[in-house]
This record gives sequence, C-alpha cells and structure tokens, in this order.
Amino acid sequence: MIRHWRGGLTGEHGYGLLELMAALPLASLLLVSLGVLFFMGVKTYVYMISDWELARQVQFSMEHIRHDLLYAVTVKEEAGELKIYCRDAAGPAKWVEYHLSSEARPRLMRNEQPVTGGSNLGDILITEFSYRKEGARTVLFHIMARNQLTSHTYGLDSAVTLPRQGEKP
Repeated sequence: MIRHWRGGLTGEHGYGLLELMAALPLASLLLVSLGVLFFMGVKTYVYMISDWELARQVQFSMEHIRHDLLYAVTVKEEAGELKIYCRDAAGPAKWVEYHLSSEARPRLMRNEQPVTGGSNLGDILITEFSYRKEGARTVLFHIMARNQLTSHTYGLDSAVTLPRQGEKP
C-alpha cells in the first residue's frame, strides 16, 4: 500500500521551533564571541604596528646622529642643541644642528628639518633628547619617545668616539 505525504511529517509537531529556540542563542553567542575576538585581534595589530613605529623613529634618529658624529671634525654643546661640524661625502665640512622643536608635539630636528614625526602608523612623541661630551672625543646621547596610543616608551642610548684629525671613520 502506498501512503501519500500530506503536508508534513506526522508526530513532529513543534520540534522545529524548539530546536530553533535552543540553537539561536547558541549561534548568537558564538557569533558575538567571534566578533569580539576579531576586533581584539585588529586592536592588537594596530598597537603592535604603532609600537613598531615608535622603535623605528627612535632608531632612525639615532642612525642620523651617529652617522654625522662618525664624520665629525668637531662637536659643540650649546643649550638645547648638539652642533656637529662634519665632513660630507661629496663636499666640504658643514655644521649640522640637532635639537627638539618647541612645538606642542616636539620632534627631533636636523638643521630645522624634522627627523621624526609625521607618521600615520602611530602617534609618536619625542619626549627627551640629551647629549654630553665625555672626554675630548666621545659624545654620549640619549633619545626617548612615547607612543600616545599605547602609552609605551622607548629609549636608546649611544656613544660615539670621534675620529682623530686625518683619521677615516
């Protein structure tokens, strides 16, 4: 004998609705959890890139100063400025001055041109630039910066011994 299907299965009245009522909150909880994890991952990535930019700006500044000191003929310390009389690869010696700008957001300046700042990757603030001569030929200097987004700080210290007159770096 052949039975005809008449609009649904017999004996399952209301089970689909109960299953849906049980599955919907679980599915919502799972989706909300995945969304939270995704946005936490994005935030962590942005913080990591911002801190990388913090370190990069301080290291870039240190390399500029170190390079000029390695080719220095003489160094002068003045209030707030490090003045380096250095040889250039393709020309005569010239004065190079490093100082922190007096803007609301200080940047390290080299001959009135910014060495730091202007990055889209992080809100970096140079908080300290200090230097001092140690003996006749050694210059110690320090740069400290702060990431405004993460409140992390990063600083580097370095010392460069100036070459003697006539000595190549």
